[in-house]
Amino acid sequence: MENNYKAKIKTAQKQSDANLIESLKAGVHEEKKLLADCLIQLSEIMKRNIHAKSGYSSLHKYCLSILPLSKGA
Repeated sequence: MENNYKAKIKTAQKQSDANLIESLKAGVHEEKKLLADCLIQLSEIMKRNIHAKSGYSSLHKYCLSILPLSKGA
């Protein structure tokens, strides 16, 4: 995976200013779509009470245990 990041860094370094900005905008747009998808899925997990069925007292504790998320996330 480290090589993937190195390749992305090299690509970014070669982009024009305008292309770099457009690429960033596209990435932020994609991140927002993915976040919306995650929130929909978390909502369904909460609705089905899956976190409690899995032994967690809250969805927050469930997410901290099974997802690579920090407390702030």
